Amino acid sequence: PKMNSKHIAKTPLHAIRWAIQKYTNEGDTILDPFAGSGTTAVEAFVQDRQFVGVEYEFFDEVLVPTVEHFLPDADYSIFDGDAEEQLKKVDDESCALVNFSNPYPDGGDHSVGIKASNPQRYNKEGNSGLMKSNQAYWDKMKAIQDISCQKLKIGGHAIFVIKDMMK
Repeated sequence: PKMNSKHIAKTPLHAIRWAIQKYTNEGDTILDPFAGSGTTAVEAFVQDRQFVGVEYEFFDEVLVPTVEHFLPDADYSIFDGDAEEQLKKVDDESCALVNFSNPYPDGGDHSVGIKASNPQRYNKEGNSGLMKSNQAYWDKMKAIQDISCQKLKIGGHAIFVIKDMMK
């Protein structure tokens, strides 16, 4: 399916499709702690996988409408909020693949072209987009990465998709 999203940092469809096909089997669960545009969710269901995702900024504005549009009858788990907290709701060793892509493309921050439809939430204290240029951002990403990897089954894979906001 063609996805036209307002989200600036979409996971490239070809990258997540390749990873799902290479590293998972039908029925496996895919975890995306930064589910943003819903690309990973849609591709997981297209490939007959389960999906668990977390989204902080674009939950109501992008993620839910995308999933509901492309997957009106799908059974999925998506959580609204900070991934570090919301991942506590996901069982350890339950996922075959984690798409751990930093939420914003390299070179981007809140002042360079990223327009959220909910500015109050986007500017919320602690938002990773606002922290990208400092150590707090990287500490937060490490914490979320560590928690996400606890969700992997033995033999599972974590992938890191690099996003380019210029393409």
